[in-house]
Amino acid sequence: LTQRKRGGGINTRAIKEKISCEEISNIDRLWRKYSEDKFGLSIQMSIYLETGNNLEVYDPQSYQIFGDQLGWRKARKWKKYEQLNFSENAPKGHLPIALRELDATVNIPEFMITKRLRRILYSKVQECNIMSG
Repeated sequence: LTQRKRGGGINTRAIKEKISCEEISNIDRLWRKYSEDKFGLSIQMSIYLETGNNLEVYDPQSYQIFGDQLGWRKARKWKKYEQLNFSENAPKGHLPIALRELDATVNIPEFMITKRLRRILYSKVQECNIMSG
């Protein structure tokens, strides 16, 4: 989608300029369709905003609440990759989750989409008027 080169990461510019509203809408629609509205970018974004986060400024406390609600944290600590739930029983919004590399020895926040990138992605969802529910 972003036409990135092998080994390169997805960056904020690529999300803003290269991913069309149609593409991001299709990604969200497929997640929502096959999870019966349990997973998807718009579902996650709604939870992100409901937990006190906003698309302009990063707030660590609100982001931790977001992580708690999605099941990415337990006992006030971020889960490791192998502790995540990839089943249909996962908490609402748990997926999608993106990791730069799959390394079970690393805590999720270190390899999750950066907080800034997540805000840019959700901004794109908002810009494209992709709503959950």
